[in-house]
Amino acid sequence: RANIEVIPTTYVVIEPGRAVGWIGNANLVPRERGDLAAACALAAKFLGSHVFITDSGSGAPEPAPKQMISAISKVCDGNPLLYFYGGGVKTAKQAGDCIEAGAHGVQVGNAFEAEEPGKIKKMAEAVKKAGKVRL
Repeated sequence: RANIEVIPTTYVVIEPGRAVGWIGNANLVPRERGDLAAACALAAKFLGSHVFITDSGSGAPEPAPKQMISAISKVCDGNPLLYFYGGGVKTAKQAGDCIEAGAHGVQVGNAFEAEEPGKIKKMAEAVKKAGKVRL
């Protein structure tokens, strides 16, 4: 009735999880277990998800390891599964690194709470640059 398209999405919380892990009472995927996160992406694909999101939580000290993002992207690439990473991305370099490692997009939140002129533009440029390298 609402005429809203449903997009099947899988959301997996990575250590440290922060508030999202606590609120959702999530079983956190350990940061050193890229294989486990990739298995979650494979399960998402087989269950019909179109989007796969991993999140270390708002205010995480740093993004997930590049090896984890890369392991997940290998499952998602070439399949109808978009992969977005969120959590701990505070700089343009970190945003670009996530894309270079294989994420299709980056979710950024806390990094924009402090007013730094041009920060959004720098992050967008880093993501575009890293995306062009992957193509």
